[in-house]
Amino acid sequence: LFTPDKLRSITDCKPERCGHCQHRLRGEDPEPVRHQVADLPKVEPLVDEYRLHALTCPHCGKQTRGELPDGVPTGSFGPTVVAVIALLLGVYGVSRRDVTELMRDLFGLPISLGGVVGCQKIAADSLAPAHAQAQAQVPRSPVKYADETGWKVGNVYACLWVVVTARVTVFRVQ
Repeated sequence: LFTPDKLRSITDCKPERCGHCQHRLRGEDPEPVRHQVADLPKVEPLVDEYRLHALTCPHCGKQTRGELPDGVPTGSFGPTVVAVIALLLGVYGVSRRDVTELMRDLFGLPISLGGVVGCQKIAADSLAPAHAQAQAQVPRSPVKYADETGWKVGNVYACLWVVVTARVTVFRVQ
């Protein structure tokens, strides 16, 4: 059961009359049966629009276009969309094509297959420093366990390498 601080509402359901003799009932049950119903909120994309105006200088006649504020992604998708896509692809193994359908069906967010791949690249690039840091730990570890799993993609042989130490686990697809 969820704790009371996690509940959206609590409704006490008390009988007004006895189910046997119809006598009026009053009082409190110190240990009522708790029935919880969990639901998900409707999820819709939060879309911010930035209008980059191009203004002409009255002095020299040249145009200057406004710039995005600091921290605004230059692509079409924000960090939460990128993170959800990375999670679906990397942790849950959902195909890129299925991610496009899932994003549309669950979140009302139309995204192309290329958009999913672009978000995957953004996520991979953002994780590169942490991956490099983990790789740097491997040579320092006195005990290392390694494994390779290979498979064919068409006529190309691919493999997943993993190195496990007491402090880090590093994966690499090659």
